[in-house]
Amino acid sequence: MRATLTALTLAATLLAGAASAQTAPRNPFGVTPSADGSIARTAVAAEADRRFTALDTNRDGSVTPDEMRAARERMRGAPRPDGAPPRANAAARPDRPPLTAQAFRDRMLQRFDRADANHDGRLDATELQAMRDHRHDHRRGGPGGGPAGGPPAQED
Repeated sequence: MRATLTALTLAATLLAGAASAQTAPRNPFGVTPSADGSIARTAVAAEADRRFTALDTNRDGSVTPDEMRAARERMRGAPRPDGAPPRANAAARPDRPPLTAQAFRDRMLQRFDRADANHDGRLDATELQAMRDHRHDHRRGGPGGGPAGGPPAQED
């Protein structure tokens, strides 16, 4: 009886560990989804404002390339929510003009609008997955990991 109880306890512990190791896919906007798993456009706008405020360290109403570089350096060593290793620090782009709060918000909302296939102001699980798939394909050079535009043409 004791051996059975120990085996059941061990099995339950292993299952609980496996379940906790399976994390939800990374949210591309950093917004907490609603109870149905969707993300509202208004929540993305609010997150954009929060991020801009965090980036604008000198509180002058714009984010300079130096402020962006400093933010990347702060995040560089921080653990990522998906458990992946920290990203390499991207080079600063001093040729870019300072970014205003409205421009920053507009960029995030443009990404949201591209992903909102049915234009209802919410991203559901299907739209979020399509966005992740698109980003994954883009990073690998195109659908299926091939060159952008699809697989290479076959020669005769």
